[in-house]
Amino acid sequence: MFIYQILADEVEEGIRITLYKAMDDGSTASETVLVPYTMYLQKKDYEQLGITSHHVFPDEKTLQNRFQERVLRLQITSKEVYEYLLGLAKQTDVPLYEQDVSPDHRYLIDNHLTLADAMTPLKRLYLDIETLPDKEVIMVSLHNADLSKVIVNTDKIQNKDTQESGIYEVIVCQNEEELLRRLKEEIMRYGPHVIIGWNVIDFDFMVIKERMDKYNIDFSFSHHEGYCHLRISTDFFRDSTMMCPGVLIVDAIHLLKTNFLSYEDYKLNTVSKAVLKDEKIDLEEEENKLEAIKRMYMENTRKLMDYNMKDSILVQKICDKLQLLELMQQRSIITNTPFMKVKSPIATLDIMYLTRLHDRGMVAPSMVALDDNTPIEGAFVIEPMKGFYSDVFVLDFKSLYPSIIMTFNIDPFTISKAGPIVAPNQASFLRQTGILPELIKKLYVERDLAKEAKDKNKSYALKITMNSFYGAMASPRSRYYSKSVGEAITSFGREIIKKAKQFIETKDYDVIYGDTDSIFVHVNRKFESLEEKKNFGKALENALNAFFKDWVKETYGQDNHLHIEMEKIYERFFIATKKRYVGYDQLTEKLQFVGMEAVRGDWTELAKNFQTEIVKLLFSGRSTTELKEYIRDHVDQLRDGKFDDQLIYKKKITKPLAAYTKTTPPHVRAAREVPGFSGRLVRYVVTKDGPKHESLMKDYEIDYDHYVEKQLKGVSDDLLEALNLNFDEIVLNKKQQSLDQFWG
Repeated sequence: MFIYQILADEVEEGIRITLYKAMDDGSTASETVLVPYTMYLQKKDYEQLGITSHHVFPDEKTLQNRFQERVLRLQITSKEVYEYLLGLAKQTDVPLYEQDVSPDHRYLIDNHLTLADAMTPLKRLYLDIETLPDKEVIMVSLHNADLSKVIVNTDKIQNKDTQESGIYEVIVCQNEEELLRRLKEEIMRYGPHVIIGWNVIDFDFMVIKERMDKYNIDFSFSHHEGYCHLRISTDFFRDSTMMCPGVLIVDAIHLLKTNFLSYEDYKLNTVSKAVLKDEKIDLEEEENKLEAIKRMYMENTRKLMDYNMKDSILVQKICDKLQLLELMQQRSIITNTPFMKVKSPIATLDIMYLTRLHDRGMVAPSMVALDDNTPIEGAFVIEPMKGFYSDVFVLDFKSLYPSIIMTFNIDPFTISKAGPIVAPNQASFLRQTGILPELIKKLYVERDLAKEAKDKNKSYALKITMNSFYGAMASPRSRYYSKSVGEAITSFGREIIKKAKQFIETKDYDVIYGDTDSIFVHVNRKFESLEEKKNFGKALENALNAFFKDWVKETYGQDNHLHIEMEKIYERFFIATKKRYVGYDQLTEKLQFVGMEAVRGDWTELAKNFQTEIVKLLFSGRSTTELKEYIRDHVDQLRDGKFDDQLIYKKKITKPLAAYTKTTPPHVRAAREVPGFSGRLVRYVVTKDGPKHESLMKDYEIDYDHYVEKQLKGVSDDLLEALNLNFDEIVLNKKQQSLDQFWG
């Protein structure tokens, strides 16, 4: 059993909480309970307000705030009385505790409710619609392991090619209204726990609702009581949502982002090619996709139905391969947070933390708008020693911030002026184990067990959860926000990296770079084999761990949870600036670019390929002559038009096009020239007439000089400069230079 959804509805006598449970046999069970309204306030304020009502029941349990002042929990069985007391508290400046906790979260916390007793599979249904330019719905595909159906409206089709398919069932409707009613019927008959699609809320269900409203069809898709509510967000940084009793409506794009999976863009075709090596059916698109769909609908309905079904199949395969729903479910179970709230670190920390805080007889403050929003000082970065190196060992602190929290007992409720554990920022903490360190220790144990069981999904879910705690505390939007606490963590991080650097330098090794939780060590000695390098790296790792164990015990009197591991051995390595380097890792036998243009989305494929090939030439020991010949040849081929398919710039717009008033960046200029441009990603080329959208590039002459100067030269300057070479001199065939020994 897995409680996948909790809905709360305010009524006069209390709050109606409905739990929707996915059962092992694929069915859905629901349970509804009525709970009173809840209010926390100090006992002295309760007495001062003189509250008397047969609808108000003070809890006998003694609670305290962080200043040891007595706090009462009031349970209120009248909405009218509850709202009156809220107004009275605001009018008299009486502080209320945890007032912003949502009713579903409050129910979980107060009842120590566990969301699952096992990883019960969620019954899912994948959906995709096709529309005409006027948004009339002409086709819907429904797909999962048990069924595949295309519901099609044949009202306007001249070509009635809608015979049965061996791949999916075809349901023929005579008009749009019949199609929409049949869609609703099919969804309710199947009874999914989850409906998933690509941009399914902002497009599919938004259109479905508009069209159902036109025909006075109730916008609901389950047998459970209540209607679906759709909230479309126009804010670029806020997701649209849809709530439906007993059914989760999930956008696959949101799943990718929530689980920190990024791609060049989030178009279905882009992600399908990256994840599945598969892609959408080609409609031989015209410039206007909707017109292309209309033409195919009229001329070749069979192909359009295949296209429609393929989209649903691709979404299903992406979700299955990346285990997106399983990962979200794992995170929900681990944090005891409702499925759709898991993406919020603040929400997950709230539920886990407040449950334990109440067990300790304490309450937390409500969230308030803070005047001090100055950023927390971040990590320590060791300035890079630019250049080429051989044999660079990268050592990485595992989950540095969570391990700092555990080691130094950092917690919003352990910070104290009298605390014996003093952080480098001078914040001090008590030794009595805090809730946050306790939570992280528990998650660490679970993650070790998941690793032993080779459960990668659960292990990754636990890692995401642990690493989210610092972000939740460092956010001014969190009730646990404290600049002192946040900077205690980052100040320890800086101190630890500095200590690691000092220790390594006592061994006469060079630390050529360090950032947040990693240090890069160059060893100027000859190694006979990879095995010898591994042994050396392991010995250095052990020595560092022994050093930190002693340092933590002697300096702070605490048990050490810091742990550093040898992560990479770069046989060849080049570093340009902070967070920009490339190396060949012998452990994975892969060339790894970090922060370099070859892996950045704002550079063209031309630039990425060029930089990659130059690095390969240099790392393989090719001569200066070969390097120069390659550069000149590449420039010549570019000017001959051989790389025209690699010249596309890709840049996202971050606000509506009309909002760009002070400046007009190139990608905005290109987008504005396309009638009816929609989306966030702009693809454009630079021509002699300026930036032009890729759809218009055939009408203009490409500015090859721009690509030589801004792309080829731009991505090779750092590499060539470290070799005392000059791009312009190479291209113009001037002043030959020899390539000196450059490996450090």
